[in-house]
Amino acid sequence: MFIVDQLNTHKSESLVRLIASRCQIDTELGVKGKKGILASMKTRKTFLSDPTHRIRFVYLPKHTSWLNQIECWFSILTRRLLKRG
Repeated sequence: MFIVDQLNTHKSESLVRLIASRCQIDTELGVKGKKGILASMKTRKTFLSDPTHRIRFVYLPKHTSWLNQIECWFSILTRRLLKRG
């Protein structure tokens, strides 16, 4: 399980293809922007968050980056190290 924010790269065509490959899902994925699972960001998100898949994505609500631990870590790193020069 991956917990991710709503960034569009977390719902990309290539990510859907990778997860389908790794989970051995032989379903026709469709064509990006036209039909099937790849038709839109919404359909790709639905596929990636399907609880029946071995690899699953859980999307944080928008504007909740403070819940994402890596975002907190980068914030601390920036404040303590990078701003000092």
